[in-house]
Amino acid sequence: MIARAVRPIHFEDFAGADFERLVFAYHLHDGWSELAWYGQTGSDQGRDIIGMQPFDDRPSRRTVIRCVNRNSLAQSKAERGMTAAARAPTGRIDAFQFVCRSAVSAERRGAVPAAAGKLGTGHVEIWSGTEFEEQIRIQAGFLLLRLVNGIVFPDAEAELHRFVDEFPDIDDDAAISITSALFERPAFRTPFRQESSLPAFLQAIEDTIGALNTSIWRTRDAI
Repeated sequence: MIARAVRPIHFEDFAGADFERLVFAYHLHDGWSELAWYGQTGSDQGRDIIGMQPFDDRPSRRTVIRCVNRNSLAQSKAERGMTAAARAPTGRIDAFQFVCRSAVSAERRGAVPAAAGKLGTGHVEIWSGTEFEEQIRIQAGFLLLRLVNGIVFPDAEAELHRFVDEFPDIDDDAAISITSALFERPAFRTPFRQESSLPAFLQAIEDTIGALNTSIWRTRDAI
């Protein structure tokens, strides 16, 4: 199977819990510790997810992750969420991270950290939908495989831990080897003027593009 997809992920098709589940699974795989999924309980007090963000050169940072599954990151809602999280009984907060499904304006990227600073939290990271998608592709391509193959993520945190641990990292050499296998077919070796069947040629091209997009590989026999 292919560890990369090339079409955009349609986060707008995700229900709120599904989007949070994806964010939680990504951060599990990315090495965060002490992760707690408060959004699953329905009373998160501004804390969809909270955990310790790891760093190689400094101590981990206790971070509240806000999952913004909306058309935009609203300033008023961001401020209310951060204020509620700062007042929640979960101890100190070192940072906020916003994972959005939409684009984020330059104005909002400045205004949200400024509001966090007034609450005494100086670190804010904001990912647009495109940025989150690229993080998944780079760090956790197997999550895309599960998405495009229609396998539902588990609901419980313990099951999500097992789900993430089932898949080893795929390094660059393995990804290149897997991808290059898609092009080992006559359609890419036979000069076009010698191709005896134009429909078969076009089908081969379509199947290859489909495999890159969906991880489903079909031969000329549709296997």
